[in-house]
Order: sequence, then C-alpha cells, then structure tokens
Amino acid sequence: MNSGELHQKFVNEVEGKITQEGLRNSSTKLIPKKCVLVGLAGQGKTRGTVAINLVELCTNQSIAAIFPSPEHVPEYLYYNLEFRYDELRSFSSGEGGRGGLNLAIIESILVPLPEKPEQRAIAAALSDVDALIAALDRLIAKKRDNKQAAMQELLTGKRRLPGFVCGNRSKQTDVGTIPADWDIITLGDLFTFKNGLNKGKEHFGYGTPIVNYMDVYKRSGIHAADINGRVSLSKQEIKTYEVHKGDVFFTRTSETTDEIGIASVMLDDPKDTVFSGFVLRARPRNDYLDDQFKKYCFSTNEVRRAIVSKSSYTTRALTNGHLLSIVTIPLPSIHEQHAIATVLSDMDAEIAALETRRQKTLALKQGMMQELLTGRIRLVKGAEA
Repeated sequence: MNSGELHQKFVNEVEGKITQEGLRNSSTKLIPKKCVLVGLAGQGKTRGTVAINLVELCTNQSIAAIFPSPEHVPEYLYYNLEFRYDELRSFSSGEGGRGGLNLAIIESILVPLPEKPEQRAIAAALSDVDALIAALDRLIAKKRDNKQAAMQELLTGKRRLPGFVCGNRSKQTDVGTIPADWDIITLGDLFTFKNGLNKGKEHFGYGTPIVNYMDVYKRSGIHAADINGRVSLSKQEIKTYEVHKGDVFFTRTSETTDEIGIASVMLDDPKDTVFSGFVLRARPRNDYLDDQFKKYCFSTNEVRRAIVSKSSYTTRALTNGHLLSIVTIPLPSIHEQHAIATVLSDMDAEIAALETRRQKTLALKQGMMQELLTGRIRLVKGAEA
C-alpha cells in the first residue's frame, strides 16, 4: 500500500499485492488490522492524511502505522489526528515544511487520551456525523447521475416533456437520431468566436473583472458575482474584449482533450468585464438559443465527442473558433428549450441544496471535533470538563 491510497477513513483493500515469499525477502512488515495509518509523504494533500486499516496489509516507506495498544481506541486516535491535519503537515522536515514526515516526528506527537469509555463515546459521536456525510455524498452522486441521464435524454429528444411530443417521427443526423420537429445547426451559425485577452502577469490582481478558465470550467452558468479575477486594462482593451449577457465561453486549451471545449454562459449583463486568453468567447448571432438552455446543450455525449474529435493536440490540447464553428447541435423550439432548461435547473438547485447541507454538516463535525477532542465538552457521565 502507498500513501496515495489513504483517501478514506477505512482501508478495506489495497491495489498492490505481495506474496509470502516476497514479504519474507523484503524489509516491509505485515501490518495488523485496526492500525492508524499516517501518510508521511506524497503528492497533493496526502502528507498528514490518516486512515484505519480493516485488513492486514503491507505499506511502503511513505506510510507510518500506529499499532493498536491497550491505551487507545483506534477510531479516537484517527479523529484526533484527522483534526490535526494542518498541524501534522507543519511538522514536516525540510525547509518551509516542504519535506516529509518521519517516524521520529510521529512518535513525538502528544495526544490527549481520556479514559477508553470516553474515547469510544467521542469516536461514536463523530462516526455518526461521518455516516451522515457519507449518506449525503451518495445522494449527491445519485442526483448528479440522474441529472446526467436526464440531460442526455432531453437534449437529444429521446425523452420529450409533456406538451412537446410530436408523434413517433424522427430523423437521422450526424449527431444521431432526433425528433422530426427538431433542427440541426452548426455553432458557426449560432455564434461568432473571438480569442481572449493576454497580458503580462504584472497587470493582474486589480482593475477590471475578467472571466478566467476556472470560471468556465467549474460552472455551466456564470454570474457577475462569481468573477474574482481582475486585470488592469485600457478603455479600448475593455471594449475589444467585453462580455455581454448571453455570451458563451469555451475552454480553449488544457493538458487533456477532455478539458477543452467546456462551455459556460454569462447569465448577467456585467459591467466592464473581459475574458481571458485561455477561453474563447462565442457571441450569439441570433436569438435561436435560450440563455438557460445554453447551460446544458453543449454537454451531451455526442456534442462533447464532436468537440474533442475536432480539436488538435501537440504539447497541449487546443481548440479554436474555426474548429468549434463546424460542430453541430440538435435544436428544439425556443419554448421546448426553455422547458428543458427549467427541468435541469430544478435538478441543479436540488443538488446545490444538498451540497450546502453537506458543507454545513462538515462545519458541524469540525465544531464537534474542536469541543470533544479538547475536552471542552465531555460525553461520559461524571467526567469533569
């Protein structure tokens, strides 16, 4: 097992395997069940991450195992160290904390240990909150899958909403079979494309709002309040790269083709706002597309495949206005577009509400850890606060 696998509270299985002969001929040792595992090194946030193994396993040198003892409940120790994640990372060896943890550092960490009944009570209370978070994660994942399935059906006409069914007639197109009363249109007939602004880094951090790559990549619809980037520009530059309500932005370049051509629509009418050179602006030629419908219509499997297949790749994946202009999308009536967008927006709102609930539950857990793991609140009758 390596530190990259410490991503859940409990480790039930590991990717790598070792034979008994390999174990005998290596320096690694068999780790018994119910140890607290601590990531010593690794990419990203791995260093300082903790988990509990529910199976016997071996680890490489990037993980330390704290063996069970009569003094501690593994789940209590897990939560204590999870709560102290930032503190653990600050202990790292090396200049500026950029190195790794080591066994000497782990052994020197002081852990407050109440009596075992209280350790169990604290672990049980926090486990209940973890169970709620896990249930919310599963529900959010299910809702996202349901939305993706609904998008695929509604945006291709395989499923019609009440009031829009036009018999069983259909027609075959280059994006698949669509209803007979829908059209096929190229993005070039819907938009004019323009590359974004490029400026030296000394111009960023203040001035005019700018739509950046992550603004587009993270959300299908952008509001002015979402835009945090700023750039110092002349009035002429602002006019040249201005953003209007209804403009669609496509990610222009990335490390992989899966991340290019991701679309997001400007839902407000922002003042003096521009867009980055890492995205393309698609300005509507006409009113064929409902603004809310634009949040979804470029995300079907067929449209994504078309965008990716028409991209180029050298050292980075790239697309441009010419390549996007020849991509086609199915086009229902403006009234059906609005109805489809309303259904999908309602699903988005439901997912957002669940995500907000999850964030509040995480905050609740953090507050509980602060109180329970420092002894400010005691769960065992007769224990002194």
